[in-house]
Amino acid sequence: MHKVVVLQARMNSSRLPGKVLLPLSGQPIIWHILERIKRSETTDRICVATTNEKSDDILVEFCQDYGVDFIRGSEDDVLSRYIFAGYTMKADIIVRTTGDNPLVHPESIDDCAAYLESHPECDYACQKMLPLGTMAEAFTLRTLDKVDYIAKDAIYREHVTYYLHARQGQHGFSMHDLPVEKEIARQELRLTVDTQEDYELMTKIYDSLYKDGEIIALEDVIRFLDANPDLLNINKGVIQIPLITQTVQMLNI
Repeated sequence: MHKVVVLQARMNSSRLPGKVLLPLSGQPIIWHILERIKRSETTDRICVATTNEKSDDILVEFCQDYGVDFIRGSEDDVLSRYIFAGYTMKADIIVRTTGDNPLVHPESIDDCAAYLESHPECDYACQKMLPLGTMAEAFTLRTLDKVDYIAKDAIYREHVTYYLHARQGQHGFSMHDLPVEKEIARQELRLTVDTQEDYELMTKIYDSLYKDGEIIALEDVIRFLDANPDLLNINKGVIQIPLITQTVQMLNI
């Protein structure tokens, strides 16, 4: 089965505009995300899914310079962007990553994609116990086609997998939460970049742990924060924007 990682990214973020190009250790956030995705051992291609908005021309230029595939689509209908990317890349399995997660866990990409490949009856896989901002989600293209057919409300179009979680019992979707090692099962940690405070914490993590030519291991991040717990106060007060249910907050979708 052809497995494709799709990274959704745009410049027009409501709380921290342009965050995907903010620098971390001398490179933009999106560069670090792509470098982490490239450490995946099971996926076949990577595609950046950005928007048709003029503000995202700069992201297209970045993709061209970096040498990664990209597609452009609706800013608000992100579901349609994923479907377009899936068909363009000839994907059977899509792994979803987002432009605000510079510590996405490559092993999560592999684990979720591999599970779907070995369990063709399953529609969706994730690892909910990972820290917020490090988890990947995997689903089949046929699953997105089904969601596209039945999910018409704007919230389901904007948040790609929300319908699966909100309505899984109604349409027979098969979903699986994969276990993670105890050392990294730290769901309470906020390791995403959605606000200036998040970016400040991420900058401290990268300044302390990043080495050229390598990626930061999630285990090292957790050990670093356990050894420096005061750093967690930097973004402790950030409130995740609610999207109706706790599931959305938990998955950062």
